[in-house]
Amino acid sequence: MVFGIVAALLTIPTVSLWGSSTTAQDTTETRLADLETRVAEQGEAITRLGRQAAGLRERIDLLEAAPDAAVVPDAGQASEPVGGGVDLRFEGSSDTVTDPFIVGPGTVRFDAVYNGSSNFAVWIYGPDGTQDLVFNEIGPYEGSQVVPVAATGEFAIGLTAGEAFLEVTGSDGSWRIDVSQ
Repeated sequence: MVFGIVAALLTIPTVSLWGSSTTAQDTTETRLADLETRVAEQGEAITRLGRQAAGLRERIDLLEAAPDAAVVPDAGQASEPVGGGVDLRFEGSSDTVTDPFIVGPGTVRFDAVYNGSSNFAVWIYGPDGTQDLVFNEIGPYEGSQVVPVAATGEFAIGLTAGEAFLEVTGSDGSWRIDVSQ
C-alpha cells in the first residue's frame, strides 16, 4: 500500500491535447529546444554583424591613416565606375555592408542580379537614418528598383540626399548591384 502511494506521488502528470498524451516534461523540453535554436540563430546573426563592423572599422582606420591612398575593392566596396549610365557596381557572394556613396536629389536606380537560393534582401540607408528596402527576393533574381531621393530637409518617402550605403543580407550566392542616378 505504501509503495502504491509513493509511486502515485512520483508519477509525472500527463496532459491530454486532442487525443494525444504528452507529459509536462516533454512539453518543457520541446520548448527549451526551440528556445535554444532561436538563441543560436540570434548568436550567429550577432557574430555576422560583428565581423561586418570589424571590416568597416579596418577600412575607416586605413582611410584615416592615409586618406589619399587607394583602397583595393572587395565584396563591399564599389568598383570603378562602369559606364553605360551605371555609376557604381557592388559585387559579392555573402552578406555585407557597402562602402558609403553619395546620392543626390531625384531618384536612384538599382539593377540587381542574384544567383542564390535563399532570401536576398538589400536595404539602403541614408545620411539621416532614412532607409528603404530595395530588394527582398527568394531564389535567383534579376531586376530593377527605383528609390526616390529628397533634397535635405524635405519630406519624402524614400531617402534624403547625401551619403548612403547598402546592406546585403541573406545571400547564399553571387550577387551584383549596379547603382545609377
